[in-house]
Amino acid sequence: MIDYHIHTKLCRHAEGEMWQYSEYAEKIGLSEIGFADHFPLNYQPKFSVALASLSMRENEIEMYLQMIESLKSKTKNIKIKTGFEVDYYENDNRYFKKHNNLYYDLDFVIGSIHFFDEISMDQKEFLEKRNQIGIVNIWKKYFSEMNKLIINYREFFDIIGHFDLPKKFGDKIPEELFDIVDGLLLLIKEKELVIELNTSGWYKPVKELYPSIEIIRKAKNYGIEFTVGSDAHSPTEVGRGFQNLIKILEDIGINKLITFRKHKKEYFKQF
Repeated sequence: MIDYHIHTKLCRHAEGEMWQYSEYAEKIGLSEIGFADHFPLNYQPKFSVALASLSMRENEIEMYLQMIESLKSKTKNIKIKTGFEVDYYENDNRYFKKHNNLYYDLDFVIGSIHFFDEISMDQKEFLEKRNQIGIVNIWKKYFSEMNKLIINYREFFDIIGHFDLPKKFGDKIPEELFDIVDGLLLLIKEKELVIELNTSGWYKPVKELYPSIEIIRKAKNYGIEFTVGSDAHSPTEVGRGFQNLIKILEDIGINKLITFRKHKKEYFKQF
């Protein structure tokens, strides 16, 4: 099996050394992993959470890449790929506007949305503000930002991360918005992007895979391809929930996953 969403302690909210992540991945029988730590968040909206605690610094980018290369040279029994999880934030993002040359040094990039309009999708400090805005409006805005990410920056990323993140605290997609979901899935298919199956949702208040099984079925019917990530922030979170996920993949009829080598898709079928 593979795990294409692994963080490192450089993001300031994960723990453990890189070698501990790869060692644990090997221990549980994974054959390939991808580090995808948070790209530096340079924008400073008026958040009540400190962005400095959520990502590496710009002057640590090269060190991060060197650490992965060093680990690759010492690791023989498991493939290691190099990536970033990059946040789209309409007002500013240095990966897309300043550092996009890094794309060619990476194997893959996950495009994610955690923030918009000074609101964080996965920080509990913003639950009251989310409720004030209304969950329907939150979802509409979230999907609008995803549409902009895909349309404006497709050439700089490969994977859609945790497609339905705003449901983290239990606010699932309102049924009346599924036309928007269908439109996004068609766009993802058109742009040949990959959707991440992110098992971390099972360990959040919503206790549901990202994205939901309903959306996974829709995506499969549209011919969209998938990769898998645990969103690990500690070594023992690598591969979490994968046995349950494998059963779901078999039930839905998904028999291959996508891996990347310098952004070229490869196919993994050994699960």
